[in-house]
Amino acid sequence: MPTIDFSKYPFLKDIGEELKKFGGGVTLNDILESKYLEVAKERLEKIIKDEKVESFSNVRNSVLVFYSLILIVALLNNRSITENIAKKESKLIESDLIKENPENLLEIGKLLGVNVSKDELKFSIKDKGKERNIILPFSIPLTDYLFHIREIKRINENFKLNKRIVTNGKVYINKADLTRLLREKIRLKIIELINSIKLPSVPDNLKKIADELRGRKTPPCIVELRKKKELTDEEKRILVVYSVNVNEVTDELDKELVAKFRGNRRERYIVYSCEIMKKLNLCVAECGVKNPLELYYGRLLS
Repeated sequence: MPTIDFSKYPFLKDIGEELKKFGGGVTLNDILESKYLEVAKERLEKIIKDEKVESFSNVRNSVLVFYSLILIVALLNNRSITENIAKKESKLIESDLIKENPENLLEIGKLLGVNVSKDELKFSIKDKGKERNIILPFSIPLTDYLFHIREIKRINENFKLNKRIVTNGKVYINKADLTRLLREKIRLKIIELINSIKLPSVPDNLKKIADELRGRKTPPCIVELRKKKELTDEEKRILVVYSVNVNEVTDELDKELVAKFRGNRRERYIVYSCEIMKKLNLCVAECGVKNPLELYYGRLLS
């Protein structure tokens, strides 16, 4: 019977189920107030800087760290960072996958939607005049295989069908190739998890960490507007346009204004320049920029 160590593969664990381990009443917001968010931030920084990162198998409460990590990445809202994180994490996970026994690999494959079976195929080939025995211990139905390699074959030509052994409607592969296939499925799953996150509101500590990672700074004029209890119509418009520009729309903002200033593919609204903000007496500091958005996007990671 397969026994999956979810600490190695936290993306396979439902966050709701994980929270139950900590007793009733513990929510994801509670986790975001804990040390796991800081651990996730440090991990993300190392990945971005291409520094050595430990496998999740060596991370305490890895499921909570993983979900904290993807929350930060989701808030960064940067495609290149998302893809980089998914690529690096899936490669790290591959080093644990290759050590798994066949039963665990099959179960992990199943959880990732890969219909793989333990189905051994033996044959011999001649290599430099010598006969060599080949054993391919796993098989995947041909139609399933074609579906799963749509992306991977562009990266690794060895997965193309003309380089595979196909018989009786099944594609036979060895453990290394199965592991590589699962790694690609994990990469795509991590991207899917990140892209699926929709935060109705962003906790201050999560926003702060995301801004630190991006080098972003909320413009002082926007900070002051957010502090005000009563806003003029002009101030409301400025705050909504800024929030739309930086993808930080919250429930507190006027929904009609948000819909208006989100625009469409042909038009886009940009927050006022610093010159206009000064004329409106809304500039509160000399920031050395021409538009408040420069403070936010100036050092965006790429």
